[in-house]
Amino acid sequence: MGAGVSSWTLANAVCKAGQLGVVSGTALDVLLARRLQVGDPGGHMRRALSHFPIPDVAQRIIDRYFVEGGKDKDKPFKPKPVPSMKPSKLLEELLVASNFVEVYLAREGHDRPVGINYLEKIQAPNLPSIFGAMLAGVSYILMGAGIPKAIPGILDKLANKEPVDLRIDVQGTDPGESFSTTFDPKAFFDGEVPDINRPDFLAIVSSATLASMLARKSSGKVNGFIIEGPTAGGHNAPPRGKMQLSIEGEPIYGDRDDCDLKAISDLGLPFWLAGSYAEPERIAEAIEMGAVGVQIGTAFLTMEDTQSEQDVYLQRTRICDLGYLRHAYKKDNGKIGWRCPSEPIDDYLKKGGKIEDTVGRKCVCNGLLSNIDLGQIQQDGRLEKPLITSGDDVADVARFLKPGATSY
Repeated sequence: MGAGVSSWTLANAVCKAGQLGVVSGTALDVLLARRLQVGDPGGHMRRALSHFPIPDVAQRIIDRYFVEGGKDKDKPFKPKPVPSMKPSKLLEELLVASNFVEVYLAREGHDRPVGINYLEKIQAPNLPSIFGAMLAGVSYILMGAGIPKAIPGILDKLANKEPVDLRIDVQGTDPGESFSTTFDPKAFFDGEVPDINRPDFLAIVSSATLASMLARKSSGKVNGFIIEGPTAGGHNAPPRGKMQLSIEGEPIYGDRDDCDLKAISDLGLPFWLAGSYAEPERIAEAIEMGAVGVQIGTAFLTMEDTQSEQDVYLQRTRICDLGYLRHAYKKDNGKIGWRCPSEPIDDYLKKGGKIEDTVGRKCVCNGLLSNIDLGQIQQDGRLEKPLITSGDDVADVARFLKPGATSY
């Protein structure tokens, strides 16, 4: 559902309706920094930070980013460090605290469980992010967009207050060579770490084969699955076989892409179905097939004047200043570099990237922040435009509208 769209406010409301509210764990560090810079409307960020178990960390973040009354609308946001394998103290504190804040606020005022959703392919920030969510009492960690078999064991170690490491995918490495990022709870607290519970882990998958592998070979216990079909929004697996595109440029899925739900059910773990299930009859159908529920996301979207329009997209100057979706690669000198197919094309090519990877690429990081009115003003004076990622179910959102209404 996108950074800041599946926010603490939405998750809190879903929980109070008796369901599992899930917040997006993507880019929460920049969201906290920018929410503070626009004046922290309602005081929610500072209220949650007042409960952070290391007051000095909370105060440093407030001192650095909070602007009383909000920054001038024509002024850019203060930058924050981009993700890296060896984050600075500032970035590590911001990652832990921002994930704590989002989960803390989602949990306020009810006793329902709250989940948080991460992307396996955005690896560098994940360890401190997960720890921050656990500090706030998160009940579920959800992860897809990759093969997250290392995460269950990481949850076990963090719950035991042990140091953890996570292998980082680096393009161009030699056989047997690997790189990783680390996090040590005791070093972060500089002493006694409060007791924290291990949340359940739900893997987001699109096939029974991947679900079976994760159930058998993960570093710890997988507690369930979310089965995302092709019509779900976000980071879908590509179609099996040769890639074919529709007239609109969307991947075409076929029967081979249907998940074997009998095989999923035989694993003996709870599962949810995602992808055009936001209707009562489809929920009943999912439960009949053995699911314990469904995932709903697309129903919460609306936006116009976005980068989906070609003329809007072409007006934008390419820049990569947030860096969440960059790819790590090994340079000729053996050091690690970062590149993104949405950055300036000449820069990407100088880093060894392929020209074909840049065609039609759009900056998701900046676009998602603009979706929630936290877009950056770039050096050319332009305000970043929104960029919506949605499931196919967006075509049916009109059923929620009252006669004559354009918004629900």
